[in-house]
Amino acid sequence: MEDSEIIEKVLHHLQGYVVESSTDTEDILSDLDYDKKVTSEEVLDTYNFAKSYATSYIGYIGNPNGVITLAENPTVIDAIIVWTAGLLWKKYDIRVNNQEDESNTLGYGDSLIIQAKEMLKPFRYFDLSVY
Repeated sequence: MEDSEIIEKVLHHLQGYVVESSTDTEDILSDLDYDKKVTSEEVLDTYNFAKSYATSYIGYIGNPNGVITLAENPTVIDAIIVWTAGLLWKKYDIRVNNQEDESNTLGYGDSLIIQAKEMLKPFRYFDLSVY
């Protein structure tokens, strides 16, 4: 998947976000629909972080049989994109009071990350070792 396609799919989950390099600053300032600006490099870096998180979550690193290849499975790629969107949303989501013990509500970024983990559950690899 090309970088431009990754960025487009991530921004699809982030309403009100725009890539800073793709629009003029004057257009962004005059349009109230754009809440947040991100750079394409930031989206791709966050995608790589999300890919690492997903790799760790499904246990791909310790999988000796190579049950799944991340780069080839569209469901895994979609989950990584959703996870990336969740990480970006959480980065720029400003809450007045973000104490977990006082509130049981999850933010949109948290919901995206939970959704990504649900998408990855069928691909999890467990290795049981008994000594």
